[in-house]
Amino acid sequence: MRASITCRSWLKTLAGDRGFALRSNDLLTLMTSARAGLGLAVLPCIMASHEPELVRVPTEPPPPSRELWLVFHRDVGRSPAVRAVINRITEITTAARKAFLGEQS
Repeated sequence: MRASITCRSWLKTLAGDRGFALRSNDLLTLMTSARAGLGLAVLPCIMASHEPELVRVPTEPPPPSRELWLVFHRDVGRSPAVRAVINRITEITTAARKAFLGEQS
């Protein structure tokens, strides 16, 4: 992860003098817009790789990576039922690591 570059500054570098046709923090909106031909969208690999209309566009510099957090209150995490859910989410995301990173399995 390159902490020296933020997603916003990376997008500005990539766009150069071109403007943005759409700005959204909703991934489904971005994906739908890209599928409709509006332009490029920055999407998680695990989401976009299942869309045949979309292709990965290599960029220089590559996009900054992002961390995935599972946040819960310490007291709630002690509940056996909640702990079971936390453990299962951790198992699923760990098993899908390559898909999250856009690597071949």
